Amino acid sequence: MKSGLLAPKNYDESTGGPVFKEGIRRVTAAAFRVEQAAAFGGDAQREPHVALVLTCERLDDDLDPMVDEVTGEAMSEDLSFGIGGKSLSKVHPASATGPEDDEPEDAGAAPGSEGPTLIVLDDKWKMNGKSGLAHLNRSLDGKLRPEFFETIWAPQYVGLVAFFKSLPDEAVTMKDRKTGLDRAIAFKVVDKVIKAPYDAKGKKGAGTVKGANGGDSAIGLLDTVLKEIATEQEGEALTVKGLSAAVSAKVNKSGETKLLVPVQTLLKSEGWLEGVAKTYGFVLDREAGTVQF
Repeated sequence: MKSGLLAPKNYDESTGGPVFKEGIRRVTAAAFRVEQAAAFGGDAQREPHVALVLTCERLDDDLDPMVDEVTGEAMSEDLSFGIGGKSLSKVHPASATGPEDDEPEDAGAAPGSEGPTLIVLDDKWKMNGKSGLAHLNRSLDGKLRPEFFETIWAPQYVGLVAFFKSLPDEAVTMKDRKTGLDRAIAFKVVDKVIKAPYDAKGKKGAGTVKGANGGDSAIGLLDTVLKEIATEQEGEALTVKGLSAAVSAKVNKSGETKLLVPVQTLLKSEGWLEGVAKTYGFVLDREAGTVQF
Protein backbone atom coordinates (compact mmCIF):
# COMPACT_ATOMS: atom_id res chain seq x y z
CA MET A 1 0.00 0.00 0.00
CA LYS A 2 2.68 2.47 -1.10
CA SER A 3 1.37 5.71 -2.53
CA GLY A 4 3.59 8.41 -1.09
CA LEU A 5 0.55 10.43 -0.02
CA LEU A 6 2.08 11.03 3.41
CA ALA A 7 5.46 12.14 1.99
CA PRO A 8 6.27 15.84 2.55
CA LYS A 9 6.84 16.43 -1.18
CA ASN A 10 3.20 15.56 -1.94
CA TYR A 11 1.30 17.80 0.48
CA ASP A 12 -1.39 20.24 -0.58
CA GLU A 13 -0.11 23.68 0.40
CA SER A 14 -3.45 25.44 -0.40
CA THR A 15 -4.75 23.31 11.71
CA GLY A 16 -2.46 22.23 14.67
CA GLY A 17 -2.28 21.25 18.23
CA PRO A 18 -1.99 23.05 21.54
CA VAL A 19 1.18 23.67 23.49
CA PHE A 20 2.26 20.58 25.38
CA LYS A 21 5.16 19.44 27.53
CA GLU A 22 8.30 18.90 25.51
CA GLY A 23 10.33 15.78 26.19
CA ILE A 24 11.31 12.28 25.18
CA ARG A 25 8.58 9.86 24.18
CA ARG A 26 8.42 6.29 22.93
CA VAL A 27 5.56 5.40 20.58
CA THR A 28 3.85 2.23 21.80
CA ALA A 29 0.78 2.15 19.51
CA ALA A 30 -0.51 4.03 16.50
CA ALA A 31 -3.70 4.24 14.43
CA PHE A 32 -5.62 6.52 12.11
CA ARG A 33 -8.78 7.69 13.88
CA VAL A 34 -11.82 9.87 13.25
CA GLU A 35 -11.77 12.60 15.89
CA GLN A 36 -14.14 15.43 16.76
CA ALA A 37 -13.23 18.18 19.17
CA ALA A 38 -15.84 19.17 21.72
CA ALA A 39 -17.48 22.60 21.45
CA PHE A 40 -15.61 25.18 23.49
CA GLY A 41 -16.53 28.58 24.84
CA GLY A 42 -19.82 28.80 23.00
CA ASP A 43 -18.26 28.06 19.62
CA ALA A 44 -19.96 25.69 17.21
CA GLN A 45 -18.68 22.13 17.36
CA ARG A 46 -15.99 21.43 14.81
CA GLU A 47 -16.48 18.94 12.02
CA PRO A 48 -14.95 15.49 12.57
CA HIS A 49 -11.62 14.89 10.88
CA VAL A 50 -9.05 12.13 10.42
CA ALA A 51 -5.88 12.08 12.50
CA LEU A 52 -2.89 9.88 13.17
CA VAL A 53 -2.98 9.12 16.90
CA LEU A 54 0.28 8.03 18.54
CA THR A 55 0.08 6.47 22.00
CA CYS A 56 3.30 7.47 23.71
CA GLU A 57 5.13 6.54 26.88
CA ARG A 58 7.00 9.48 28.40
CA LEU A 59 10.68 8.88 29.20
CA ASP A 60 13.19 10.75 31.34
CA ASP A 61 16.64 11.87 30.22
CA ASP A 62 18.02 8.39 30.99
CA LEU A 63 15.32 6.90 28.73
CA ASP A 64 13.56 5.28 31.68
CA PRO A 65 9.75 5.47 31.88
CA MET A 66 8.44 8.46 33.83
CA VAL A 67 6.05 7.60 36.65
CA ASP A 68 3.05 9.62 37.76
CA GLU A 69 3.64 10.69 41.36
CA VAL A 70 -0.04 10.34 42.22
CA THR A 71 -0.98 7.03 40.58
CA GLY A 72 2.46 5.41 40.58
CA GLU A 73 1.84 4.31 36.97
CA ALA A 74 3.96 4.94 33.89
CA MET A 75 3.02 8.20 32.20
CA SER A 76 1.30 7.61 28.86
CA GLU A 77 -0.62 9.89 26.52
CA ASP A 78 -2.18 10.06 23.08
CA LEU A 79 -0.73 12.62 20.66
CA SER A 80 -3.05 13.53 17.80
CA PHE A 81 -1.81 14.71 14.41
CA GLY A 82 -4.65 15.77 12.12
CA ILE A 83 -4.38 15.38 8.37
CA GLY A 84 -6.73 18.26 7.53
CA GLY A 85 -9.96 19.73 8.83
CA LYS A 86 -11.89 18.64 5.73
CA SER A 87 -10.18 15.28 5.36
CA LEU A 88 -13.14 13.07 6.29
CA SER A 89 -14.85 13.54 2.93
CA LYS A 90 -11.65 12.42 1.17
CA VAL A 91 -10.26 9.59 3.33
CA HIS A 92 -11.41 7.21 6.06
CA PRO A 93 -9.48 5.00 8.49
CA ALA A 94 -9.39 1.41 7.27
CA SER A 95 -8.45 -2.07 8.42
CA ALA A 96 -5.99 -4.14 6.41
CA THR A 97 -3.89 -7.29 6.72
CA GLY A 98 -0.68 -5.34 6.25
CA PRO A 99 0.95 -2.36 4.51
CA GLU A 100 0.89 -4.17 1.17
CA ASP A 101 -2.86 -4.89 1.30
CA ASP A 102 -4.41 -3.21 -1.76
CA GLU A 103 -7.99 -3.80 -0.60
CA PRO A 104 -8.34 -2.14 2.81
CA GLU A 105 -11.76 -2.28 4.47
CA ASP A 106 -13.38 1.07 5.20
CA ALA A 107 -13.74 1.58 8.98
CA GLY A 108 -16.33 4.33 8.49
CA ALA A 109 -16.69 8.01 9.29
CA ALA A 110 -18.14 7.92 12.80
CA PRO A 111 -16.05 9.59 15.52
CA GLY A 112 -13.89 6.93 17.14
CA SER A 113 -13.60 4.80 14.00
CA GLU A 114 -10.00 3.75 13.50
CA GLY A 115 -7.65 1.48 11.62
CA PRO A 116 -3.97 1.00 10.82
CA THR A 117 -4.26 2.53 7.35
CA LEU A 118 -6.38 4.87 5.22
CA ILE A 119 -8.77 4.27 2.36
CA VAL A 120 -8.71 7.11 -0.16
CA LEU A 121 -12.15 8.12 -1.44
CA ASP A 122 -10.94 10.87 -3.76
CA ASP A 123 -8.01 10.05 -6.05
CA LYS A 124 -7.14 13.75 -6.24
CA TRP A 125 -6.74 14.09 -2.48
CA LYS A 126 -3.52 15.43 -1.03
CA MET A 127 -2.82 15.82 2.66
CA ASN A 128 -3.11 19.39 3.92
CA GLY A 129 0.41 20.78 4.13
CA LYS A 130 -0.57 22.90 7.13
CA SER A 131 -1.93 19.95 9.12
CA GLY A 132 -0.50 18.43 12.28
CA LEU A 133 0.71 15.26 10.55
CA ALA A 134 2.34 17.33 7.81
CA HIS A 135 4.35 19.21 10.43
CA LEU A 136 5.29 15.97 12.22
CA ASN A 137 6.44 14.24 9.05
CA ARG A 138 8.40 17.28 7.89
CA SER A 139 10.25 17.24 11.19
CA LEU A 140 11.05 13.55 10.62
CA ASP A 141 12.09 14.08 7.00
CA GLY A 142 15.85 13.57 6.83
CA LYS A 143 15.88 11.84 10.21
CA LEU A 144 14.22 8.63 8.95
CA ARG A 145 14.66 6.62 5.78
CA PRO A 146 12.92 8.23 2.76
CA GLU A 147 10.85 5.09 2.15
CA PHE A 148 9.28 5.49 5.59
CA PHE A 149 6.92 8.12 4.15
CA GLU A 150 5.93 6.04 1.13
CA THR A 151 3.69 3.69 3.12
CA ILE A 152 0.35 4.62 4.69
CA TRP A 153 0.68 2.37 7.73
CA ALA A 154 0.27 3.81 11.22
CA PRO A 155 1.98 0.90 13.10
CA GLN A 156 5.28 1.76 11.40
CA TYR A 157 5.62 4.63 13.91
CA VAL A 158 5.62 2.12 16.80
CA GLY A 159 9.03 1.93 18.44
CA LEU A 160 10.04 5.49 17.58
CA VAL A 161 11.90 7.13 20.46
CA ALA A 162 12.33 10.86 19.98
CA PHE A 163 12.43 14.25 21.63
CA PHE A 164 9.12 15.95 20.85
CA LYS A 165 8.73 19.70 21.10
CA SER A 166 6.21 22.40 20.26
CA LEU A 167 6.99 24.66 17.30
CA PRO A 168 4.89 27.70 16.30
CA ASP A 169 4.22 28.14 12.59
CA GLU A 170 3.77 31.82 11.73
CA ALA A 171 2.06 30.82 8.47
CA VAL A 172 -0.79 29.10 10.33
CA THR A 173 -2.71 31.36 12.69
CA MET A 174 -5.91 31.54 14.74
CA LYS A 175 -7.72 34.22 16.72
CA ASP A 176 -6.57 34.52 20.32
CA ARG A 177 -9.65 34.28 22.55
CA LYS A 178 -8.39 36.90 24.98
CA THR A 179 -6.88 39.52 22.68
CA GLY A 180 -8.80 38.90 19.47
CA LEU A 181 -5.50 39.07 17.60
CA ASP A 182 -4.06 36.44 15.29
CA ARG A 183 -1.46 34.18 16.83
CA ALA A 184 0.69 31.42 15.40
CA ILE A 185 -0.45 27.87 16.04
CA ALA A 186 2.10 25.61 17.73
CA PHE A 187 2.53 22.14 16.29
CA LYS A 188 4.00 19.01 17.86
CA VAL A 189 7.19 18.04 16.02
CA VAL A 190 10.27 15.85 16.52
CA ASP A 191 13.48 17.69 17.33
CA LYS A 192 15.69 14.61 17.57
CA VAL A 193 15.27 10.92 16.77
CA ILE A 194 16.91 8.79 19.44
CA LYS A 195 15.79 5.44 18.01
CA ALA A 196 14.18 4.89 14.64
CA PRO A 197 11.09 2.64 14.69
CA TYR A 198 12.70 0.19 12.27
CA ASP A 199 15.99 0.06 14.20
CA ALA A 200 15.72 -2.71 16.79
CA LYS A 201 19.14 -2.08 18.29
CA GLY A 202 19.19 1.70 18.10
CA LYS A 203 21.75 3.87 16.32
CA LYS A 204 25.40 3.70 17.32
CA GLY A 205 26.14 6.58 19.64
CA ALA A 206 22.50 7.29 20.26
CA GLY A 207 22.16 4.72 23.02
CA THR A 208 19.51 2.10 23.48
CA VAL A 209 16.32 2.42 25.43
CA LYS A 210 17.21 1.55 28.99
CA GLY A 211 13.59 1.17 29.92
CA ALA A 212 13.32 -1.67 27.43
CA ASN A 213 14.86 -4.10 29.90
CA GLY A 214 13.42 -2.69 33.10
CA GLY A 215 10.08 -4.48 33.17
CA ASP A 216 8.22 -1.19 33.75
CA SER A 217 6.48 -1.27 30.38
CA ALA A 218 4.91 -3.93 28.20
CA ILE A 219 6.44 -2.46 25.05
CA GLY A 220 9.90 -2.56 26.58
CA LEU A 221 9.61 -6.15 27.77
CA LEU A 222 8.14 -7.27 24.45
CA ASP A 223 11.00 -5.54 22.64
CA THR A 224 13.52 -7.57 24.66
CA VAL A 225 11.61 -10.82 24.22
CA LEU A 226 11.18 -10.47 20.45
CA LYS A 227 14.88 -9.70 20.00
CA GLU A 228 15.73 -12.92 21.85
CA ILE A 229 13.25 -14.97 19.82
CA ALA A 230 14.49 -13.47 16.54
CA THR A 231 18.06 -14.54 17.42
CA GLU A 232 17.06 -18.01 18.56
CA GLN A 233 14.73 -18.68 15.62
CA GLU A 234 16.86 -17.20 12.83
CA GLY A 235 16.09 -19.09 9.63
CA GLU A 236 13.16 -20.89 11.25
CA ALA A 237 9.38 -20.40 11.12
CA LEU A 238 6.80 -20.33 13.88
CA THR A 239 3.05 -20.26 13.73
CA VAL A 240 1.51 -17.04 15.04
CA LYS A 241 0.13 -19.05 17.96
CA GLY A 242 3.57 -20.55 18.47
CA LEU A 243 5.11 -17.08 18.61
CA SER A 244 2.51 -16.05 21.16
CA ALA A 245 3.35 -19.10 23.28
CA ALA A 246 7.08 -18.41 23.01
CA VAL A 247 6.53 -14.81 24.12
CA SER A 248 4.46 -15.95 27.11
CA ALA A 249 7.10 -18.45 28.13
CA LYS A 250 9.83 -15.81 28.11
CA VAL A 251 7.70 -13.29 29.99
CA ASN A 252 6.99 -15.89 32.67
CA LYS A 253 10.68 -16.80 32.83
CA SER A 254 11.60 -13.13 33.27
CA GLY A 255 9.48 -12.99 36.41
CA GLU A 256 7.46 -10.07 35.06
CA THR A 257 4.22 -12.04 35.08
CA LYS A 258 2.20 -8.89 35.83
CA LEU A 259 3.03 -7.72 32.31
CA LEU A 260 1.86 -10.91 30.60
CA VAL A 261 -1.64 -9.62 29.80
CA PRO A 262 -0.54 -6.21 28.43
CA VAL A 263 2.26 -7.86 26.43
CA GLN A 264 -0.17 -10.32 24.83
CA THR A 265 -2.70 -7.54 24.22
CA LEU A 266 -0.05 -5.56 22.37
CA LEU A 267 1.15 -8.61 20.45
CA LYS A 268 -2.38 -9.42 19.27
CA SER A 269 -3.52 -5.85 18.58
CA GLU A 270 -4.55 -5.18 14.99
CA GLY A 271 -1.62 -4.35 12.74
CA TRP A 272 1.07 -4.46 15.46
CA LEU A 273 3.01 -7.47 14.19
CA GLU A 274 2.82 -6.15 10.63
CA GLY A 275 4.17 -2.82 11.78
CA VAL A 276 7.26 -4.25 13.53
CA ALA A 277 8.11 -7.07 11.10
CA LYS A 278 11.09 -5.22 9.60
CA THR A 279 12.29 -4.13 13.04
CA TYR A 280 12.67 -7.71 14.25
CA GLY A 281 13.56 -9.25 10.91
CA PHE A 282 10.64 -11.57 10.26
CA VAL A 283 8.07 -12.09 7.51
CA LEU A 284 4.46 -12.43 8.63
CA ASP A 285 2.04 -14.45 6.52
CA ARG A 286 -1.43 -13.91 7.99
CA GLU A 287 -3.12 -16.25 5.55
CA ALA A 288 -0.80 -19.12 6.43
CA GLY A 289 -0.60 -18.04 10.06
CA THR A 290 3.21 -18.17 10.11
CA VAL A 291 6.13 -15.97 11.14
CA GLN A 292 9.37 -16.61 9.24
CA PHE A 293 12.53 -15.36 10.93
